Amino acid sequence: CMRAFGWLALVASTSAASGIIAMSTPNDVTLLRSLSGGKCEIAKHGAHVLSWSQSAEGSSLLYMSPNAKYGPSDSIRGGIPICFPQFGPRGELPQHGFCRKSNDWVLEEGDGERDSTSAVYTLQPTDDTRTSAWPHEFKCQYTVSLEEDGSLTTALKVHNTGLTSFSFTCALHTYFNVGDIADASVLGLQGCPYEDGLQPVGSAAVTDENECVVFKGEVDRVYGPTPSLLTLCDKKNARTISINKHNFPDAVVWNPWIEKTKGLADMPDEDYRRFVCVEVGAIRQAVTVEAGAEWSASQRLSHMPLK
Repeated sequence: CMRAFGWLALVASTSAASGIIAMSTPNDVTLLRSLSGGKCEIAKHGAHVLSWSQSAEGSSLLYMSPNAKYGPSDSIRGGIPICFPQFGPRGELPQHGFCRKSNDWVLEEGDGERDSTSAVYTLQPTDDTRTSAWPHEFKCQYTVSLEEDGSLTTALKVHNTGLTSFSFTCALHTYFNVGDIADASVLGLQGCPYEDGLQPVGSAAVTDENECVVFKGEVDRVYGPTPSLLTLCDKKNARTISINKHNFPDAVVWNPWIEKTKGLADMPDEDYRRFVCVEVGAIRQAVTVEAGAEWSASQRLSHMPLK
C-alpha cells in the first residue's frame, strides 16, 4: 500500500473556537484506493480507520477531530476506533478496552502493494493484556476493504487461541461527518429497545417509537437487537450513508452535544455540530467464544445522494 501524505497538514490545523493546535499526526498510515477513486487511510496504531471517501472528488465521510491526539498511548478522536474486548465501562478494563490504543497491531496483508484495495491487521496477546483484567489468549483479525464502487467494509474476527472460553463486548465506534447535527437523523431503529445512557445506571430499556432518531440535545443510546440496515440522513450535505451490518446485533447512537463536548480536550467546542456516531456492536449481551472457536462480524458503509 502507498503511505498517506495528507496528514502533515494536521500539524497546523486549528480550531477557531479553541485555538488549540493538533498535538501530533499519525504515523505508519496505509492508504487504500478503489477502482472508482475511493480511498481510505488506516493508522497502524489501533488499526484505526482515519478517513474514507467513496470517490476521487469526495471529502472524507468520516469525522476526524482537528485536535485529535496520535501519541502511542492515545485514543484517536474520530474515524473508526475499535472497542474490544470491552465496550464503554461494561467491565473492569479502562473505557472501551485496549484495542483502540494498542501499538501492537501487525499489518499482515496489503503492505507494499501499490493501490491495494484491502488491508488485514492482527492483534495477539502481550504482557500487558495478559496481566490485565482480561488476560485471555486470542487473535483479533481486522480487515478493511474498499469495494469496487468505493464503499467501505470493516470486518472483525476474534479467534480464541486459549484452552478456556472467554466473553467480550465490542463495537466499531464510527464517527460520521454531517453538515449540521440539527439536520441529521438516523433511520431503521423504530421499534427497537434501547438503553439510555442519560438515565441512571440499571434503568430499564425503553422502546423507540419514533420513525427516526433526531438530535435536539445529547443522545447516548445502546439499541439492541437492531435490523441489519441503518441509514444516516445528512440533509445539509444532501446525502445518506447506509450501514449494512452482519452479526453485530446492536447499534449505538451518540452525540455529546454542547456541555460534554466542552469537556473533551481533543475536540473543538463547536464540533458536536459536525458529527454523529452510529456504532455497530455486540454490547447488550456479551459474546462468548469457546476454546478454539471463532466469532466474526462486519459492516459495509456506502454513500448515496439524498433523494
